[in-house]
Amino acid sequence: MTASLSIRLESGLGAASGTSEDKSSALWRNCYDVSISQNSPVRHASLKTYLDIAQTVLRQVRRPLSPKAILDIAYQMEIVPAQLHGETQHKTLHARLSEDIVRRRYDSAFFRTEPGIFFLREFLTDSSVPESYKQPIVTRRRVRELYGDKVLCVDENDAPTVDTKHSIVPPQMVLASLQKDNSPYANPRDSSGDKVFVWSTAIVRRNDSILCYRIGRYRDQRDSFLLKRSVGFSTMVEPKDRSLFSTDPYGIAESGITAAKIDLDIEETPTLAPPAIRYFLASYESERLSDLVGVVYFNCPESFEPTKRRLAMHDVHWLNLRHPVNDLSDFDPWSQIILKYEFECTPLGSL
Repeated sequence: MTASLSIRLESGLGAASGTSEDKSSALWRNCYDVSISQNSPVRHASLKTYLDIAQTVLRQVRRPLSPKAILDIAYQMEIVPAQLHGETQHKTLHARLSEDIVRRRYDSAFFRTEPGIFFLREFLTDSSVPESYKQPIVTRRRVRELYGDKVLCVDENDAPTVDTKHSIVPPQMVLASLQKDNSPYANPRDSSGDKVFVWSTAIVRRNDSILCYRIGRYRDQRDSFLLKRSVGFSTMVEPKDRSLFSTDPYGIAESGITAAKIDLDIEETPTLAPPAIRYFLASYESERLSDLVGVVYFNCPESFEPTKRRLAMHDVHWLNLRHPVNDLSDFDPWSQIILKYEFECTPLGSL
């Protein structure tokens, strides 16, 4: 008889959301045993990364798990190397899994079945796995989260002059400011306050309408954005956003389009025309220029239908640009600038 390691977990699927562990205990209180042969090649293996550990455990148990449950099993399997340590390893694993899904999307080995619950894509076509384990949910991004150590910025001394009436800056002026620095990138968490960060925001279009939604706590916790309506899907710009097909030297336009596709769960499809930056808007904090936001339009596929249930977003609807907005104060600061500029300065036929 082959000896085996029997692992018994009390909260099998683990975290859900918010006060996740407490919620998990109520929702997923079902003990189960995982038996792994003592002779299995994964036993005592020294895996180098958190993603390797997650993939190994999920492949063995063949069911979705929370990061905490994954690590509980990994330690009992003795596959966690000494160099991976810390009191909040499950949070680190959660961040690694989230980052991989956001960055690699359908190429990631992982997907979520519930908030905070992960499984492997390789099981999506496995008929022996229950269908309830094979229902991916949309991955949402948190603003200013999952960025690396380098995001696009300009030194405030080199920042372009801003049209104070509309807070609008022509693209060529921002690009000229960026080109003054051979490496215009900085860590957004370690800035000394002398950098103006460059963002990209995509406005999703369909004929004369643009997509509008309400910002929840998960997406953005800045006071001036929280619970406000928005017309943009925004992201900071990283070196990886630049490609041979970029319409600007830094991939600013492409990064905004990618952000919109991730948030709206739109698969990558060829586009007839590459995206281009229409203009930049200037954003201030305490009267200091803090951000320059490149605005780009994304014509969504005709088959796309936004629904709250599908996208886990609030108050999702189309906003017709032929009808002026009644209450601009209900929108976040960037959306207010965009809507004012589009209605006052931009011919509707050029949208």
